[in-house]
Amino acid sequence: MTFHPVRLAAATALALGLHGMAVADPVPLSASGERVLARCNPDNLAHEDRCRLDATPEQLGFTLVASRSTPIIKNEVTIGTLHDRVWRLGPAYVFGTRVQLNAEPWDLSGLAFNLNDLARQVLPDEPVVIAYRQDRPAARKALIAAGRTFLGLNEYEGRQPGRDNGWVDFRIDVNAAEPEGTSSPSSPWLYVLTRAPAGHAVKPFAFRLLSSDVEDPETERTELYLPGYQPN
Repeated sequence: MTFHPVRLAAATALALGLHGMAVADPVPLSASGERVLARCNPDNLAHEDRCRLDATPEQLGFTLVASRSTPIIKNEVTIGTLHDRVWRLGPAYVFGTRVQLNAEPWDLSGLAFNLNDLARQVLPDEPVVIAYRQDRPAARKALIAAGRTFLGLNEYEGRQPGRDNGWVDFRIDVNAAEPEGTSSPSSPWLYVLTRAPAGHAVKPFAFRLLSSDVEDPETERTELYLPGYQPN
């Protein structure tokens, strides 16, 4: 199978087994141009299909080839767990992750950790398609947006962040004890469909977790880097 950018949508449908199947709407991410972020479901609407996947990779014919979990620790406090998976179907790989947080206070605020962006490294010259699968009841909030960028919430001016095709950023809202509104202790499953010509490997800075929904992002934001699977 050839993943040429011009035929990305068709290649994606074939690779995912989506041809003729109603499993919602995975989205190819742009690799050029000013529009970096793809809008998914910012209003958390039950009827919004964009970016959503209604089947597991196994149900689409992919085989699980790697699985690991990593504790998320800040200030010597375990605030959650990152689950990392890799599935394969021929030349197509799905890299999937889900973050589960607890309500443990981790700093002087006494509040639980709030995660608003999760980014993972990809190969900059390979096409990328993203999707999410919302496992309720733990994952109560949908994927807000995604794009090929390193920058998260409140880290750029304007509507679009700067481009970095070596990363895919997922805008999410995960908090096990939200001070206001609905708490969602788990993210959805966040999927990256791409190629990995030389397979995959665990790398030390595969993930960036960002908490930047604060009054002064320059001084108060918190970022964590975790090991995980990356395409080679």
